[in-house]
This record gives sequence, C-alpha cells and structure tokens, in this order.
Amino acid sequence: MTRSLHLHLLTLLVASLLVPAAPAQEAPLPATARAESAAQPFLWRVQRGATAGFLYGTIHLPDPRATAIPSDVQRAFESSDAFYAEIETTPAAELSVQSAALLPGGERLDRIVGPEVWARVKARLATAGLPPAFAEGMTRMKPWALGATLPMLRYLPEMSAGKPPLDKMLFQRAQRAGKTVGGLETPAEQIAAFEVFTRAEHVRMLEDSLDELDRYDTDGRDLMEETLTAWLSGDEARLLTLLDSGFGSDPALKERAAAALLWRRNRRLADRIDQRMTGEQVHFFAVGALHMPDAPTQRSTTPLDGAVAAEGERAGAQAIPTFEVAPGQPAPKLGLVTLLRARGFSVERVR
Repeated sequence: MTRSLHLHLLTLLVASLLVPAAPAQEAPLPATARAESAAQPFLWRVQRGATAGFLYGTIHLPDPRATAIPSDVQRAFESSDAFYAEIETTPAAELSVQSAALLPGGERLDRIVGPEVWARVKARLATAGLPPAFAEGMTRMKPWALGATLPMLRYLPEMSAGKPPLDKMLFQRAQRAGKTVGGLETPAEQIAAFEVFTRAEHVRMLEDSLDELDRYDTDGRDLMEETLTAWLSGDEARLLTLLDSGFGSDPALKERAAAALLWRRNRRLADRIDQRMTGEQVHFFAVGALHMPDAPTQRSTTPLDGAVAAEGERAGAQAIPTFEVAPGQPAPKLGLVTLLRARGFSVERVR
C-alpha cells in the first residue's frame, strides 16, 4: 500500500459525513448480507467479568460489498443491546461536521491553494463525472475536508441520494431496533484531530492526496478499490501494511498526523469503551478497522503481542501493563485490541 492510503482510510468517516444526504429510505437487509463478504471479518468478542460485547472494525464506505454484513457480524449485532459508533451519525452530528469543515467568512479554497492546484481539483471532479456546481460548492471547504473527500468522489452521488456508509447503516438499524445508541467521540473531538495542523500543512496534505491519486491513475489502479479489497480480505497482516504507509511526504508531518488521527484517539476510544462496558447489556462497538492493530514497528516490543498477550489474560488483569504516558511524551502506537486488554478485558477474534 502507498504512503497516503493510511490518511485516506482514516478520514473516510469524516468525509462520509461531509456529504449532505437526502433522507434515507430503509432498505431490507440485502440477500447477500449473510454471505461471507470477508474471509474473516474484523470482529472481536470483548469480555470482562459478566460484561460482554463485540468490537467490529469497519470501513466508512457505502459500497454494497461493505454493507453486505457477514453472518458472524450479523449475529453479534442482533444479540447486542447497545450500539456505539465512533461518532453519532444523527442529522445534528452530521451538520456539526459539515459546518466545521467550512472556511470562515468569505474565504475560498481556490484562492488559498492557487490556480494550479485548483485546476487539478476541478479535473478530478470532471473525471468523476460530477457537474461544475460541485467544484463551486467545494470552494467553501477547508483543505483537509477536500483532501478527505477526493478519494470518495465516485460515491458522492449515491451518498447525496441517501445511501449510507457501513457505520451509518448500522447506527440506523440499531436505532430502529430500539437499541441504546451513541458515539464514542463527539463531532468536535473528531474534528479537533484535523485542526492541530497549520493551514500550510493542510494544503500540503491536499497536494499529496492529488499526487497520490495521479500516481494511481498512471498505474491503472484504483485507490478506493484497493482500500476496500484490503478490508474485505479479513487478513490482519494485510491491514497492517496500511499502517506501514504514512501521511504524505514529510516524515515529521507524517508522525504528527498518525499521532493525532490514530494513536491518541485510540487511547480515548479505549477509555470510552471501558466506561460503557458495564452491567449486563451486550455492547456492540463499530470503529474503523485501522484502529484495531498496533503499528507494525510496535508489535515486536508490545508486551501483549501474540502468546504473551494470551498469557497475560490467563494471569489476570494485574499482569497486564497499563501503558501510561508521561506528560509531553508521545503515546505508544497501540491499537484498540491491545489497549482494551491493558484495561483487563479479554479480547478474542471471532473465528
């Protein structure tokens, strides 16, 4: 996988919320929904004492191959009493994200990035078959918001017509089923992860996204297709190759982006799951799949890796390190599976 695919995959959820959608009509569960769309879906059983639940690594796309729920996931979802996504996908939450993605006052993105970069943006929209009105509407977007949206251009007509991505579809089904629903983060918290960068850095990330898409075109490849295929494989090692790619071309910016968009958020997500995993309700958490594993460079040094993790769980929560971070120090590059085990949960892949 290439260097900016990691950033694209992490920003898909926010990008999916940036598209104003028509009211969605509830469709019956597709006939293929219980077919195994993944060799082994990214689904874990989570338990601590009498409290149990499931952790599902999702992809934030409306592609029918993503929304065709594998049978193991369907059974886990139906058995749950409470459902939590990364953020609520309610109209109010979506409006909050869309508002935060707009430039202040009378600023325009085409003037910020300059005519050369904006010409490349317009060419992307034209290649995707989108009318000129889309380009005019995107002049109001912040650079990071446009960069998140560009890889998803082919999905914009469907999403504007009300077709939800996987996370939103599950959230809506949970609401209709009368489950307790909520988000692990607020829209403001998720947007804050993007706002730690300067405007110049955001413009650079946008240019990196355009460069990456151009390279894919030159090689006859499709970025979103490769992203979806990696997720559908159900192969954690293959997913980890995404984490080995970076965020653009500047090493220091890559490190900061990974920390802001992934590693720090992982700790917050693990804390929120820990807070909600109480009582006798069965909880179902749907979080982007890249939040699940540790970084490849972290795996060989993480005490919870492989057999050591299983031994730690057998010995009990007291044997598991907490990975506390001193003030001003970078957070370890750990995924939710490891972080939840550190909090005393048994986390086992459903096989």
